[in-house]
Amino acid sequence: MGKFLKSKTILKVLITSIFSTLACAGIIYAASTIGANISTTGDLTVDTNTLYVDSTNNRVGIGTITPDSDFHLYKSGGSTSKFESSGDTELYIKSGLNGVSRIRLASTTSSGWTINNNSGLSDLLSIANATEDLLILTSTSNIGIKDSSPDATLEVNGTFMVSNGGSGDGDRFIVNSSGDIGIGTTTPQYKLDVNGNVNIDLSSTYKINGETILFASTTRNNIFVGDDSGSLSISGGGNSFLGYQSGTNTTSGQLNTFVGESAGNNNISGSYNDFFGSSAGLYNTLGSSNTFIGTTAGYSNISGSSNAFLGGGAGYQHTSGDNNTFIGNNAGYNNNSGSGNVFLGYRAGYNASSTNKLYISNSETSASSTLIYGEFDNNILSFNANVGVGTSTPATKLEVHDIATSTVSIISETAGSGGRIILEDSDGAGCSEIYILDGVINSATVACPSN
Repeated sequence: MGKFLKSKTILKVLITSIFSTLACAGIIYAASTIGANISTTGDLTVDTNTLYVDSTNNRVGIGTITPDSDFHLYKSGGSTSKFESSGDTELYIKSGLNGVSRIRLASTTSSGWTINNNSGLSDLLSIANATEDLLILTSTSNIGIKDSSPDATLEVNGTFMVSNGGSGDGDRFIVNSSGDIGIGTTTPQYKLDVNGNVNIDLSSTYKINGETILFASTTRNNIFVGDDSGSLSISGGGNSFLGYQSGTNTTSGQLNTFVGESAGNNNISGSYNDFFGSSAGLYNTLGSSNTFIGTTAGYSNISGSSNAFLGGGAGYQHTSGDNNTFIGNNAGYNNNSGSGNVFLGYRAGYNASSTNKLYISNSETSASSTLIYGEFDNNILSFNANVGVGTSTPATKLEVHDIATSTVSIISETAGSGGRIILEDSDGAGCSEIYILDGVINSATVACPSN
């Protein structure tokens, strides 16, 4: 330790102890009073090593006759110093300009650690060992642990750990030297590594790069995943939205499932809808109980309900009709407000705008050219094909095959009228009717059915 206290100053501080020691040694009487300064030349020894003054090196030793610093206190088996006052007590160590005031703790086998105050370095206070600074307190109140120039109120160079005080229990919270944070683990592999349950408080959001990824409303059992997903939800409950801007404008609709970018984006109060695919049901606002599956399926639907559209672009232009089933890419594409239709196949009923129709086709066709056409309200079913019964290669409009017998039954629901077959005349000028009554084949000229 540097020269913190001069020998003469130490003598003045310890003068009372010296008199007591001299009295005990019989050199002076305890009751004696000295009314003048004491001056001596050369070394001073009191009771061998109780007090020793080295005049050559200006050193004072207590408990030792070989002081190795200006003031050396030694006691075998342990050493104690006590400063006591009826008021404040202060140990004041002062260095010169740009000097270092230092307290060092060490042992015979270790250089220990040092508390320094360097007035030349902005009143820096540090605790250090022989090789590095362990703790720094700057004049700006920043604390550094193994960091000699902390840039924050607390800066740690190394692993920071929070535990319950036991050995190996730092899994409560840890920040390692790579900046990875672990909660419930002492070996985090990512910037945040959590081993355990994570709770997000009511109406809180989980974001990535400032974009909302997850929002949950436990009071109404809603869960929204994706930026802007369900962002206006106010009173609707039981909704599940997954995808960027899915169900964005839903306010009171309930029990909806929207999956895909912008799926059900404009829905306001529609309920019980299931939309799967990018922009599926995009403009649905009021329609309920719809199922739209496929990119842009039911894209323009606004108020239509109980519709099932399956396929990319199925029911794309549909806005207000109900109870439709369109299956196939672009099936019922331009059907705007029809209801009760069934369109099966790629582009089936693509331009059909009517109601209660059946189209089965694999291309865009009219009613007269579609493979199978029907009218539910008129009980009409037509085939634009050769129909085979018992054969897969019919050569005529109706061909019936059977291994034993080929039987076709034509039975009238009106008693006494019998079954009738109307055939166009071979010259194309009219039609004839053939019917059987009591085993007799009869024929007559009749008007041809209208097409």
